[in-house]
This record gives sequence, structure tokens and C-alpha cells, in this order.
Amino acid sequence: MLDCFVKQATCHGVKINYDAKLKDWFKPSDVVMNITFHTEQGRKYNIEEEKLDIFGNFNKEKNTWGALLPVKMFFEAVGVKNPEYNQDFSIPQDYIDQAINRDFLILSYPTNRTNPKSGKPYWNTWRETTSLANGQDKLKTRFAQAVEGGWVKNYQARPQEEESFNPAEFDDTKNGVIEVNNEAELKDTLAGLI
Repeated sequence: MLDCFVKQATCHGVKINYDAKLKDWFKPSDVVMNITFHTEQGRKYNIEEEKLDIFGNFNKEKNTWGALLPVKMFFEAVGVKNPEYNQDFSIPQDYIDQAINRDFLILSYPTNRTNPKSGKPYWNTWRETTSLANGQDKLKTRFAQAVEGGWVKNYQARPQEEESFNPAEFDDTKNGVIEVNNEAELKDTLAGLI
């Protein structure tokens, strides 16, 4: 089994921007969705609010979710039955309203970037989520398939002696946002998020 950690999260808020950029140097996306949440593990380390950003484009030619399938998965995870986007490729406001204070499962994984002070890996939150009813095994299986398929390029298992997840290693000063300093780092980081 892959090195990852699944935890229960409670949604605080969902903000959606259309035809927007997650960062100034990114290309515009049809949807940039910012989810704020908390976990009990995070609260043990005084992290009151964490953040997950999902962004991408619909496949408008085929009229599908396209790269925004994780948006659909998030709304399913918080109890929206068969979520569909509007004809204008927007997300219905009632989906956002239903998500508040709902629980869902998220997965964190060690990356190939290390903290220079501790020598331990930084952790990322994977952009796919699932419901409590589906359970963590389903999320871990999807993650394993994504890693094996080459879609999670920045995943790196920790050496065997590092067995426990420490949310303090998750760079809480940036709310899970990875800072990049140049275009080459950006490409490497984006490759790992997709």
C-alpha cells in the first residue's frame, strides 16, 4: 500500500471563481474552487483551518466535467446527489450551501520536496475526496491508481523508519499552498498536482 494518510474533514466554506487564475502566472481556468476545512489532526497542532484548491477546465466539446471531475467528487462527498453543472458551466449555489459543515474524507501524501530544517518531506493534500460512507479504502485505491498511472508526479514514499504522519510537517503557514519561485518549479509542482 502507498504511503498516505486519510483523515476526516469538516467543510467551513467553498468559494468559486470562474475564468480565473489560481496564481498570477497560471493560465485561466474555467473554475477555481477554494475549500476551507478543519480536521481533528490539524487542530491537535493548532491548525484551525486548512485549504484545498481545485482548478481546471470542463471538456466543453464533449460536455463533461473534464479536468474538473474532482469538483464533482467533492460535492458527492458532502452529500449532493448526482451533481451536475449548469448549462453555462457554472456550479449551482445550492451545492455550495449544502457543503457547509458537512464531513468528507481527504488524503495527504509525502512529496519529493523536503523541509530543509528537518529533512522530512512536505505533505500535499490530494485534490480528490470521498464521502465517509465510501470509506478511506476507496480513496486510497484511487490514489494508488493515480500514482501508478503517473498522474501524481510529486509523490515520494518516506523511508521505512519514518512511519507516522505528523501534520506539523504539513507547511501550515501556507495552508497547503506550495510556493514556487520560477517557471521550472511551477511545471514540476503542477505536474504533481494533476
